[in-house]
Amino acid sequence: MTDKEYWNWIIDHFEADMLATTTESFDKRSSVSRRGGRPYQYSPREIGVQMVAYFRDCIENDRPFTVMGLCLLLGISRRGLLNLQKSSKDEFVHIVKKGKQIIEVYLEHMGQIAPNPGLQIFILKNMGWK
Repeated sequence: MTDKEYWNWIIDHFEADMLATTTESFDKRSSVSRRGGRPYQYSPREIGVQMVAYFRDCIENDRPFTVMGLCLLLGISRRGLLNLQKSSKDEFVHIVKKGKQIIEVYLEHMGQIAPNPGLQIFILKNMGWK
């Protein structure tokens, strides 16, 4: 199995899981907190679809998976992605964590094959690895 086939296989599983755990009927307007605030820009399914598109584009063009690349595609900051991950809505938490896990798997893989994996180790430590 080539690297592209391997990553496409992982993304296929992510996509199937995302479609099984998210609903199309998520109402972005009703998801404002009790204290008020801005409604969600995306539904969990829309975020998952954007993540799949980002990962597939990276695979096709031999680019690395990055959290900031994902944030740029979604049009949110890294802090915004972390806020979604800490959301009270389980669908957001699940989809963001799964997307970040794919990036962690990618970094772990690259750290194993790189002649000097210092950067990958640094990034993984900042993602909570010890």
